Amino acid sequence: GEAVNGVIAPIREMTTVVLQAATNFERLQAQFKGVLGAAGSDALQRATDVALKFRTDINSAREGYLQFASALEGTGQERVVNLANDALSQAAIARGMTPDQMDRARVAITQSISKGGAVQSEEIRGQLAEALPGATGIYARALGMSQGEFNAQLRQGNISSSTWDECLQQLKAETAGGVDEAANTTAAAMTNLNNQTQLLNEEIGKVVLPIQKFATNLTASGIEDLIEGFRSLNSAVGFLTEGFSVLRDLLPKPNPNQQPTAFDRIIGTITNPSSWAGNITAPLLGQLGKTLDSTR
Repeated sequence: GEAVNGVIAPIREMTTVVLQAATNFERLQAQFKGVLGAAGSDALQRATDVALKFRTDINSAREGYLQFASALEGTGQERVVNLANDALSQAAIARGMTPDQMDRARVAITQSISKGGAVQSEEIRGQLAEALPGATGIYARALGMSQGEFNAQLRQGNISSSTWDECLQQLKAETAGGVDEAANTTAAAMTNLNNQTQLLNEEIGKVVLPIQKFATNLTASGIEDLIEGFRSLNSAVGFLTEGFSVLRDLLPKPNPNQQPTAFDRIIGTITNPSSWAGNITAPLLGQLGKTLDSTR
């Protein structure tokens, strides 16, 4: 009744949520290992810990770390991954950055570092500064330059991408003071609640997921057996179909001038493709005929 449904529905919904959380985590684990190899599990945990520390969205933090790692793989700049992730996560809470702003800042930083060579003005003054206001000033101070000097050197292509280390260190230094206050806001508390809820769902899901996998594989195996059963049945039906066709041909044709017997009517019904019985038996007779022909 309604009372039972009222109990079952929330359980079903919760099961769906935890299974989805565990499945997504399983996917992330595979992606981290695919990019970072044996270090993938530790990197995923580190990305999670940083998100919890700075109360940033855990999904965005994990995907962002993976983005940094993927973009910098094989560039010789892999050491920057943790620094960039830490600096941007800290800046996000201190400056109130949205997940979208963090994503755009990551893109600007990873593009510049992965390309190597000189830092492009568009990467700093456009992409990064739009996502992180004041970014050009931070970069200038990191290199000990005035804003004017930095702009001139940037236009001339004299700012090397190898100086991102200094910029990210400066970003961490300048945003460190605002972390504690920002972490006590209502928005940060809500983000932390969402993060903790997701972690709980993931842990529950890790228990339920193996059961789900077993049930799914068992169901798939059962369906496969059912398919094979229907294939065998289809072959048997075809065999009998041909057989009845041969039988119909071997039986004497009824004399149109003679009243058909009851036997004649039965045979006519089961061998007539247009009759209800013929729809079943005609295919069977055909298969039997083929079999008999092959044995002659």
